[in-house]
Amino acid sequence: MLNFGTYNVCVLDLVVDKTTGKLDSAKIWKHIAFIIMSQAMLTNTVTWDLMLAYGSVVGGSQVAIMLIKYKYGGANVSDSKHES
Repeated sequence: MLNFGTYNVCVLDLVVDKTTGKLDSAKIWKHIAFIIMSQAMLTNTVTWDLMLAYGSVVGGSQVAIMLIKYKYGGANVSDSKHES
């Protein structure tokens, strides 16, 4: 647990599902993609159009995962504001 002033932050919250307490593979791969994109941007190893394409794929897949969990039910459905 990390303390930032009045905020307590647990690093495992980045990869653990809130409702089940288990590792969430979608969160793990999302953060791996963010690390890769950040590293590529900082070292200027790729062009901006490739970064935009890769970021769109990663972002689009996360949106698709959210919509599927929202529509068909899933571990993170309780986080949404949708009420049945």
